[in-house]
Amino acid sequence: MQPWVPRVWVWVVVMGVAWGASPCSDRAACPPCLHAPDCVWCARNLTGEGGVSLPRCIQLTDDAIAPWREACGESDVHEPVNPSEDHKSEECSFHGAYQCGECVCDAGYQGRQCECEARDLWGQGEGGEDSCRKSNASAVCSGRGSCHCGFCMCHERSNPNEIISGAFCECTNFVCARDNGQMCSGPERGECECDRCRCRPGWTGDTCNCEASTDNCINPVYGEECSGSGECECNQCRCHEGYSGRYCEDCPTCRGKCAVYRACVQCQAFQTGAFTAAQCDANCTLFQAITVHTQPLDLGEGTRICSFFDEDDCRFSFTYEYNDDQEPVVLVQSARECPPPPRNIPGEDKEVACPPLDQAVTEDAEAVYL
Repeated sequence: MQPWVPRVWVWVVVMGVAWGASPCSDRAACPPCLHAPDCVWCARNLTGEGGVSLPRCIQLTDDAIAPWREACGESDVHEPVNPSEDHKSEECSFHGAYQCGECVCDAGYQGRQCECEARDLWGQGEGGEDSCRKSNASAVCSGRGSCHCGFCMCHERSNPNEIISGAFCECTNFVCARDNGQMCSGPERGECECDRCRCRPGWTGDTCNCEASTDNCINPVYGEECSGSGECECNQCRCHEGYSGRYCEDCPTCRGKCAVYRACVQCQAFQTGAFTAAQCDANCTLFQAITVHTQPLDLGEGTRICSFFDEDDCRFSFTYEYNDDQEPVVLVQSARECPPPPRNIPGEDKEVACPPLDQAVTEDAEAVYL
């Protein structure tokens, strides 16, 4: 038997002639080699005498195939891909054979696992990710996913309740506006859909923090929304410039609310007037009168002063203004100004009222006070 080295050298010479004409000569890597008809591939580098590299891909019909197989070793020889179903691999999405640690895809398929059909390939490669952008200025898959076969595969979150969705991964159920630290003002008022709050019935606004009703904006006296001098937002009146009050019913030239607030001021501050205690609780919910001892009452900008005589002929005074929420703030002077009590004059049957102390009196009149 001839020594191996000379035989390899002869084989190299033969291969040198055969290789130049081989259809496998331009397929040095495993998948391209095995995907070509009748080509086999060696899993390791082949080196001949003098360190000459031998081809790793060779045609089955090559005259030197037998010595080539012997040089490679049968365990490292990979046969050409058989297109029959028997060679389709689950690792290759059943569209190719798993060879050399890689998928050798059937015609019309591509990708690491042969998962992309040829019609999808326009979304692959450099400059091919345009199909995964919502617009030219958008990030690929909105920066929340990866482009795969021309389609977006959205990332998964560590929190299973947080979901990224949409054709371009443009939607989430966790990136929405918050109110008081709660997304969409809490689950009772709304939920996050595609980065926007979808409010439940009865609520509106960007964060579902506004009541959808306008009931609190209707002036109970005139039945008009915000008295025609404002807009109803979140079931509260937002008054036009120059107007104030819960229903935008007040202005510098408007008739004031003194008469409207009178009965509630009397029952709250003095327990007098037209309302009983029960009626006072039922009808006077707009404000709670605050008793002050300042005399006279302080008048700030926008403050209205009111003064009335009650059933005891006593004069009482109060002021009102509106806070930032257009709610009335009512201050009542604690002391009423009452006339002096009537006194009996000796020898007379009828009672005579004493003149006010601040008027000049005669000596006879002074006797009445003694």
